[in-house]
Amino acid sequence: MKKTLILFSALLVLSNYSFSQKKFTVNIYGGYTLPLGDLHGNFPDTLGSAGIDFRKTKTLLTSYGINIGVQGKYVIDSSGSARVTAGANYNTFSGSHDYSGVTTYKNKVNIITLSAGIEYVINPVKKYVPFLGLELAANFFGGDIEGSGDTTVTLTRKSETRYG
Repeated sequence: MKKTLILFSALLVLSNYSFSQKKFTVNIYGGYTLPLGDLHGNFPDTLGSAGIDFRKTKTLLTSYGINIGVQGKYVIDSSGSARVTAGANYNTFSGSHDYSGVTTYKNKVNIITLSAGIEYVINPVKKYVPFLGLELAANFFGGDIEGSGDTTVTLTRKSETRYG
């Protein structure tokens, strides 16, 4: 078993040196997302008798978000200059407010992004690699709003799709 692991490790190191350029790369990422524009907003300090009419708010009332995604690139020519790209990303934005123990609102917006594109690398053998690219993306929006107090009511957001 020990000899097999040593042999496998040696082959892995040698294979890394035997290819000058990688044909396929994958990047996995994640982190904190700051909501801006229509996503960011604060709940009102006080509630009216009817509660909050989420259809009339100017923003989606979220205060923070997290994301995770994957991006892949595949070289399609022998010089390493032309690449095909594809990616998927999941963002979730949340916000909540407790009105003195009477009612609590929790708001969640989910965005799934799928993308595909092409890149042209100007000089693929240098340490710093500038490139030109074109990517098309589809964004799928959804989420829900939960109001709880004496009873709990959950409203599902109308799903939307946007392209860019």
